[in-house]
Amino acid sequence: CNTKKQVIVGNEPALARAKQTLDSLYSYYSIPGTQLLRENYPSNIAEYTATYLASEEQKNMPNQYSYLWPYSGTFSAVNALFEATQDTIYQSLLNKKVLVGLEEYFDTRRVPEAYASYINTAPQSDRFYDDNIWIGLDFTDLYLLTGKKEYLTQAKMVWRFIESGTDDKLGYGIYWCEQKKNGKNTCSNAPGSVYASKLFLATGDSSYLQAGIRLYEWTKENLQDPADGLYFDNKSLNGEIGRAKFAY
Repeated sequence: CNTKKQVIVGNEPALARAKQTLDSLYSYYSIPGTQLLRENYPSNIAEYTATYLASEEQKNMPNQYSYLWPYSGTFSAVNALFEATQDTIYQSLLNKKVLVGLEEYFDTRRVPEAYASYINTAPQSDRFYDDNIWIGLDFTDLYLLTGKKEYLTQAKMVWRFIESGTDDKLGYGIYWCEQKKNGKNTCSNAPGSVYASKLFLATGDSSYLQAGIRLYEWTKENLQDPADGLYFDNKSLNGEIGRAKFAY
């Protein structure tokens, strides 16, 4: 936290690696005729299992395209490169490729509207609060970078879905999956606090700040391990703690 801030220049190794990684991703994972990506490389559609999904049926289903969670990582990657370089080529990449592909996951059949875990032309899939939080964070960051209101509109829309995933069970907190409301996880609540706080920075609306503080306090009280300061994965509605600790 106390290190000297480094000035990024064109030949800075980390920046060069970031660009190379993004170029490789689009070289090897792109699907011709679409703006979508494959889940892995080499692609082994018939054998792959997405272990991070809630539904046994869905995670074992062979799918041609990646799920939302890995796809949304391209949004974060291109956003980060845009912020680091201020090169409008990355804003163009967002608008012409990343966000066009992301729209394929946008689910208007259920309310509040939000992004589903798989493309909307396939059978209806689960919707995860943590996946949508990362997307909402990226839309908020993109608004803060550009000042373009359409990005803030999207960020606010996603937040309405996140709010729908909270209730007073366990005293507050965001669930993990809309279709599996059996517990509340660090992966939803910790970045949810960041998301709400950034929306406050973007809008000046204190209701977002209050939500961010409340989520932070709830996560710390319910999921932090006092022995080492790390956070447990989840707390089920019966009060049982899932004691795994993941690096989100």
